[in-house]
Amino acid sequence: MATAGSGEPDSCETGICQWTDLDVVAMERLQAAPTLQDRRDVLAEVLPGPPVLLDAYEAAVELGQELGLSPGPLSALLAIVRRAISMCAQTPLPDVEECYAYVSELLLRHAVHHPPVSVAVFGLTQVACIAAHLFGTVLRHAKLYAYVLTPQVCLDLTLVYVDSPEHGPEGEVPTTLPEEEGETSGNPNTEPPFQEAAVPELVQVPAEVYLSKEDVSGSLRASPRSKKHLRRSQGSRQGNKRH
Repeated sequence: MATAGSGEPDSCETGICQWTDLDVVAMERLQAAPTLQDRRDVLAEVLPGPPVLLDAYEAAVELGQELGLSPGPLSALLAIVRRAISMCAQTPLPDVEECYAYVSELLLRHAVHHPPVSVAVFGLTQVACIAAHLFGTVLRHAKLYAYVLTPQVCLDLTLVYVDSPEHGPEGEVPTTLPEEEGETSGNPNTEPPFQEAAVPELVQVPAEVYLSKEDVSGSLRASPRSKKHLRRSQGSRQGNKRH
């Protein structure tokens, strides 16, 4: 059973609610509040909650004053309103029929004098007015109370890629070869090894091409035939100029 000023009432409790959530001292302070703001401050202190709950409690206090309820029945009315709202906020999508049955059971516990199961806290006329108030306000806005009072769940999404080498399983060998890593490193001078091996096979350069200028000049100096051939060619050029 919940005590005065506690956080939340017991879930689905259908016992007698008189002097459970508000004790005698709290009811005396509530009735002695001179202004509406003072009464709201007392409700916020003894029944803490968001402003939407304070509005519901304040409407219940006004209804109790209209019905002429004494401090005992008024504390029972506030406890019934609090438990009805708590029942509506059990799930994000409340079952209105289940909430209706729960509120009806609470009113029956306080309308029929059958101790220790129920006590006639309210009269028949008062029960009819309280039932009309609860069905027209609390149960009518059951989804609103469920939306306001249901805790919000924040989803933190983290993506881990399976093929990523950073998050891969332990002992996994990378499939990239060393030659391929050299290509992807951005070095333009690195060429694939198959091109270097294919050049001697596809293009066979004759042996004469590999002779340097020094080898050719040395061979000309060493052979006398080449000197005679050069002299004849120079003489023929001079004769052509004379003619």
